[in-house]
Amino acid sequence: MNKKAGLSLGINTIIVLVIAMVVIAAGVSFIRTFFTAGEESLIGAFEVGEFGRQPDRNDQLVLSQGNTISMRGDDRHILRVGFYNIGTEKDVIIDVGDCVGEGEDGGTLNATIVSPVFSVGPSTAQGFETIFRQTEPEEDGSILRSGTFICVIQAWNAEEQNGGSNPLAETSLVVNLVS
Repeated sequence: MNKKAGLSLGINTIIVLVIAMVVIAAGVSFIRTFFTAGEESLIGAFEVGEFGRQPDRNDQLVLSQGNTISMRGDDRHILRVGFYNIGTEKDVIIDVGDCVGEGEDGGTLNATIVSPVFSVGPSTAQGFETIFRQTEPEEDGSILRSGTFICVIQAWNAEEQNGGSNPLAETSLVVNLVS
């Protein structure tokens, strides 16, 4: 009898552990989905009337907080960009070009912008709320890199972004990374 009771307890324990693992996996999946959806809801369009500096024919791409941001290397930064379209109606997306370090050690910053695509009519300004972040770890494996980097922020015709040679507009952004 002792052997049957021991076997029964072992099977019950295994069943409880399997159910616990399934519940934990479902919880992790829910949290991951929740944060991904939350990040995507942060980006969008807004009225450029909320800007201090308005984009216009002479200054097509402006940043609401000015051209300098400070952030930790592993943080995301909400970047509000205003674009003024001087041409025909276009589907526009905001992207980041080169990010080059200042100083003797220089270097580059691997960064990306998560941006929506919006149709912008002729002689019209549109605000873009985007997420700016460092994307790839450094050569030593760390993503926390400190220093000052000058990044080129660009507005592209969404159809030409990957194959086009000239952005619609561009401006510079100074990124101060603090580890």
